[in-house]
Amino acid sequence: MRAEPTFESGDLLINFALHFVTVEGKEVKMTPTEYSLLSELVTQKGKVMTHKMLLQQVWGIEYGEEVDYLRVFVNRLRHKLLDDSSNPRYIRTETGMGYRWIVAQLPQTSADDATNDKALTC
Repeated sequence: MRAEPTFESGDLLINFALHFVTVEGKEVKMTPTEYSLLSELVTQKGKVMTHKMLLQQVWGIEYGEEVDYLRVFVNRLRHKLLDDSSNPRYIRTETGMGYRWIVAQLPQTSADDATNDKALTC
């Protein structure tokens, strides 16, 4: 069971309990395999998921070399999530390795800047 029942990143919302995904407030229809792949990437956000790891987690332990399957499904996910592979918001290709769910960087506030400046001068 996941610690968080929902995941939100920008215009993307995933409700894990309901297997429900929206982008820009619109429902995104997904196959079970697409949803499983999305769920695996989001659950491991920020980490590089190798081709083999993703194939075995989503398709089963007997898979590991079928990288073409993975590429097709990642492209479908990107299309459905309105993600551009040349300027990704969600799924980054790690060339020769696999894929990574991009963790959104929060902008620093002026209070954070002041704290960081103080830490640097101490």
